[in-house]
Amino acid sequence: MSILTLQVGQCGNQVGHALLARLASSPDDDGCLPDEYFRTLAANGKPPVARSVLVDMEPKAVQNCRNKARQEGTFSYRKGTLTKQEGSANNWAFGYHVQAVCCEEQIMKDVQSEVEHMDALMGIHVVHAVAGGTGSGVGSRVLEALRDTFPSTSLVAMSVLPIETGEIATQHYNSLLTLAHVQQVADACVALDNTTVMQDCRRAKLGSPQRGVLMTGDAETVSFDEVNGAISLLGVNGYLGGAAFSEAPRRVRLLDDFVRAVAPVPCRKFASLFGATATTADSLGSWNAVLQNLSRQSPSCAACPSLLTIRGPLEKRKAGLSKVDHADPSSLFGDRCKLATGKLYAAGAGSASGPRSSGAFLAVNSKHPVAGKLSFVASRVAEMLSCDAYLHHFQRYGLEKDDCEAALTIAHQVVKDYNAT
Repeated sequence: MSILTLQVGQCGNQVGHALLARLASSPDDDGCLPDEYFRTLAANGKPPVARSVLVDMEPKAVQNCRNKARQEGTFSYRKGTLTKQEGSANNWAFGYHVQAVCCEEQIMKDVQSEVEHMDALMGIHVVHAVAGGTGSGVGSRVLEALRDTFPSTSLVAMSVLPIETGEIATQHYNSLLTLAHVQQVADACVALDNTTVMQDCRRAKLGSPQRGVLMTGDAETVSFDEVNGAISLLGVNGYLGGAAFSEAPRRVRLLDDFVRAVAPVPCRKFASLFGATATTADSLGSWNAVLQNLSRQSPSCAACPSLLTIRGPLEKRKAGLSKVDHADPSSLFGDRCKLATGKLYAAGAGSASGPRSSGAFLAVNSKHPVAGKLSFVASRVAEMLSCDAYLHHFQRYGLEKDDCEAALTIAHQVVKDYNAT
C-alpha cells in the first residue's frame, strides 16, 4: 500500500522535500524505510526513489529539491518532473486557467506513471501553499484532476497559509479561491499557518518551545529551512509517520485512517497540528509535562474530531500510554478539550533528537484556529470586492467577480458550520 506525494509550487516543493527527508531519515522499528512513500531499488546500492511528483512553473525550487536529495543521499526523485520558466505571477487565475490548462495532461501522465510502480494506491498527499500563483491556482486544478481520476482514494491536502501581513496584494484572493476548492474536492486538509509556525520557531529559539521544535541561532530571524523543519516535524510525527492503533494490533492505513479520525463530516475538513516532544521521556513525570504542554496548545472546544499520536521507543512509549485512557483520549485534556471521536496511535522509532521525536502529537479539527483564519480572509476579500480592488488582475485570465463571490459563499458556509459546533 503506497502514498503518492505531489509537491506543487515553490513552498510545496520545499515543505514536501522536508517531509520526505524526515521520513527517509526515520526508519520503522524494524529498521526499514516507510515503503508507503518510497520504492526501493533492488540491490544496486542506490537510494530509494520517492513516490513523488514535483510540479512548479519555475525550475529553481524543483532543482533545489533534487540537489538537496543528492547531497543528503537518503532518497532520490524520479527522473520526470514538470517545470516551466515564467512562474504564475502570484495570480490564482493565471495558475488555474492558463498554466494548469497547459500542464494538466502531463502532470496526470506523471502521476499515472508513478502509480504504475505501486502494488496499490492507498492515498494521495498534495503539499502546496495558498498565497502565490502556482501552489494556489495550479494546485487547485491538480486537486480537481486527482479527484476525478481517483474518486475513491483518500485525498489529503497540506495547505500552508500565508502571513497575514504578507507582501502579495492578491494573496487573500488566492487563499480564498484555493481553500474553497480544497473544501470541495479534498477529503481532509491540514491547514498550517505560516505566522504561527514562525512564532513557534522564535519561541523555541528563546528557550520556551510551544511545539517541541528545538532551534539554534538568532532568535530574531527564522529561516525557511527552520520553518520547513518545524512543519515536517509536526507532519511526520502527527499523521504521516508509520504507527499502529493502540487498541488494535494492526498498522495504521495512514491517510485513510487520518481522514476517518479528523474529517468524518464533509462540511468540516480543516485540521490543525499540535505537538510536544519529550526530551527525557523515561518517567511518568516527564510525560505529564509533555501532555500538559500539548493540552495548553490545543484549542478549547466542546467536541472535535481528533487524532492523538504517542510516539517514541517502546519503553518510553509505554510510559506515555500509561497516562492515556485508551477508550477515551480526551481524558488527557479534561473538560477543556473533549475529543469526541478521538483516535489514538502508538508509534515507535523515536528519540528526543531524532527525525521522529518522542512525544505527543495531536491533529484536531475544531473551529479554532480554522474558522478565525478563514473568516479573516473572507472579510478582506469582501472588502476588496466591494470596490473591485485588484479584480482586473484576475479578470484578464478568465476569472469573474461571480467566481470570487461563489468562493466567498463557500467560505462563509464553512465558518458557519464550524461555529455551529
